[in-house]
Amino acid sequence: MQSNLVRIRAEQGLRFLNSLPSQQQKSAISKAEAEVLVNNIGTASSKIFKNVVILVDSRGHLALGYSKIQDCLRQRCPEISNSYICRLVKAADTFLSLDSSLTNLNRVSEATLRQFEGISPLDQKKVWNIAIEKSDKRITSRDIKRIMDLNNIKAKVDSSHNNLIIDLSLKKLVISHAGQIVGLISPKIKNKEEWKDICRFLYKQLLISCPVTEDQV
Repeated sequence: MQSNLVRIRAEQGLRFLNSLPSQQQKSAISKAEAEVLVNNIGTASSKIFKNVVILVDSRGHLALGYSKIQDCLRQRCPEISNSYICRLVKAADTFLSLDSSLTNLNRVSEATLRQFEGISPLDQKKVWNIAIEKSDKRITSRDIKRIMDLNNIKAKVDSSHNNLIIDLSLKKLVISHAGQIVGLISPKIKNKEEWKDICRFLYKQLLISCPVTEDQV
């Protein structure tokens, strides 16, 4: 439902832009300007992880009056999502267990360290040593994955992620049916509150139709 609404709004926006005189439409930026923007995005991402690692290592959250680093980041950096904060802190802990001197901090990102999830500390150290010895350049998540594959090191799959995998495999089917429902009922919906009522009704109907118990919802 949401994806269909987004598509409709995008089409409406495009039609509006096309209706404007050519001089009112925003012109495309140059390749050089786009390169600067992309590079800034990449640099910002790396800086975030670097600063989190240093904050964790120095226990800087204690100086700010927080007992947990997660609480510190949630309160002081509300623009960062909770899930990303969790990934950053977890990756920082992994990095510090591999490089307590922070020697290679400028060469990695949160995504790099994410690849170490699910493998033993011994295998983590093995992969890390190969990665830093193989090149003096930046270490990417692809580099780590490649080393793991070459050394037949496989991450253990967390069974708690099974539901997520199933949800993703059904995503296209759900979106297709949601689009059909929206197409049928949208002419009769007048405002946001009515959409909310419809969503609640659909949710109840799904619970009635599918074999789950209350404690599974």
